[in-house]
Amino acid sequence: IRSVADSLIGVRDGTATLHDGVDEDLLRPPGLASRRTAGGSTSGASNGTRSHPSGSASRSAGKGGHAAGPAAGASPDGSVSVERASAPAKTRAGSSQRRRETARQRQAAHDATADLRRELAVAEREWEAAEHRVAEMQALLSESATYDDPELARRAAEEYGAAKSEAMRHMAECEALQRRIDRVSTSL
Repeated sequence: IRSVADSLIGVRDGTATLHDGVDEDLLRPPGLASRRTAGGSTSGASNGTRSHPSGSASRSAGKGGHAAGPAAGASPDGSVSVERASAPAKTRAGSSQRRRETARQRQAAHDATADLRRELAVAEREWEAAEHRVAEMQALLSESATYDDPELARRAAEEYGAAKSEAMRHMAECEALQRRIDRVSTSL
């Protein structure tokens, strides 16, 4: 999750909480997460209430996204409150930097393999056409009428063998191109 998410939304007992960053407590099942108060301590002394921008107070979902009470965040009219839990600034900055670096690496790999991917697409189309020819020859060889004419049967068997060889050649070419793409991508 950490490799693709820079924030999570925890929904517990009618309260949705947006968490910047991905903390281990957020990934644990509700019963296993440590309870944290709005101040971030693990002490049980605080009741975990937090004021919303609207001026109303609700119970905090804490770091684990687990509300401290059954009616946390739900108002008498049934509406749901949303809280934003913030991560330390250096975690957000580091996360942004990692995402930018990962994006640069993906772009570099994409640019470096563009020609190879185009070659691979052509080779895959040729392989598909060769496989189609193999299927046609198999269909012809499966018909009993083909064997009524010995010359037709001989030609069909030869074409079938040639089509299989060509399909195998195109398959090997595709595999070699894919390996080259993988090597270039991982070397960056």
